Amino acid sequence: MPLAKSRDFNSIPTATGGIARLALARLEEMGKDPIVGLSKVGLTVEEAQDPAIRLEVRTQIKFLELAAEEVQDEWLGFHLACNYDLREIGLVYYVIASSHHLADALRNAERYSQINNEGVRLLFSLRGGIAAIALDYVDVDRRVDCHHIEFWLVTLLRSPYGSRHNTSEMEHLRNLERSSASTSSLALTPTRYVFRNR
Repeated sequence: MPLAKSRDFNSIPTATGGIARLALARLEEMGKDPIVGLSKVGLTVEEAQDPAIRLEVRTQIKFLELAAEEVQDEWLGFHLACNYDLREIGLVYYVIASSHHLADALRNAERYSQINNEGVRLLFSLRGGIAAIALDYVDVDRRVDCHHIEFWLVTLLRSPYGSRHNTSEMEHLRNLERSSASTSSLALTPTRYVFRNR
């Protein structure tokens, strides 16, 4: 799979570009020209739309931020994650969805998530009835990552249950505080989801 604007494939964390394609589609749906934002991150429309091309994680994060500004949606990552077809993330979804229990789904996601995104490593633990999802950034500054991380956290919560989670069921996730250091982990209890900073 080719890498857009590759310099050294082994040193640059890449992603499959699925989130960027969803953001691009959202821009087009709202009648916005995506070319300006794409040019700012060094991509063409053809590269962004091609599922065979991997994107640098930092490029994808920056494009999401620019797209959010363009459509004036400070929760763009959250909104994209609530409504897209989960099968679009590929193998990771099928591995998670085939799991019989949530804990198994998250463990499987931990194993396979880097196929989709080499820049963010998912870590999962279950202690005392509390499941903790930690996101470990690899050569990516987590302080600039907002929409990207929200997208993946909501996707992880949707994936084990397929289409049974809809936007209204996920709305309670919006009652969260963003910190200047960004969010790096999510603690799950039977009744609520709580973001924590590591």
